[in-house]
Amino acid sequence: MNRQKPSGASSQPPPVADQLETAHRRMLTYLKALHIPVQKRYELIAQSLADAEKTCGQNGGDYVAEAMRRLDSLLRAYSPDICLNELGNLQAMPPLNRGSMIPVVIDRSGPFTFFSTMFINVAGKLLRPPLRLYVLLILLAAAAGLYWRYFIGQ
Repeated sequence: MNRQKPSGASSQPPPVADQLETAHRRMLTYLKALHIPVQKRYELIAQSLADAEKTCGQNGGDYVAEAMRRLDSLLRAYSPDICLNELGNLQAMPPLNRGSMIPVVIDRSGPFTFFSTMFINVAGKLLRPPLRLYVLLILLAAAAGLYWRYFIGQ
């Protein structure tokens, strides 16, 4: 298969000024994200761009990649806690709570089991000694009323 470049594409790298502008924007965004003070931010960018221009001007190469490498080396030399003065005690995440949870049995049997369990619980509370007599009298009266209606009242 024949691989050809599109007719509008050129094989020449972009001009040096465009590469330096791209490197400047990329480094500025990176240093803003690190919360480096503004004055120091521009000093670091100017120094890394000058070093990258010297290196790539002699050997040729990618200005953006070289400028980012120089910025990385400058940041390592500058200070490992570069942004702690401005941010204070900012933490990346909240402290972990490593307590254990109380195990609870989850009933997944369905609504019929739920309602039958609730009925048994309510009936169990109604059949305790103080209310047992009244509940039994009400049930006896209901049974007598049903007996009278269906068997005697015909």
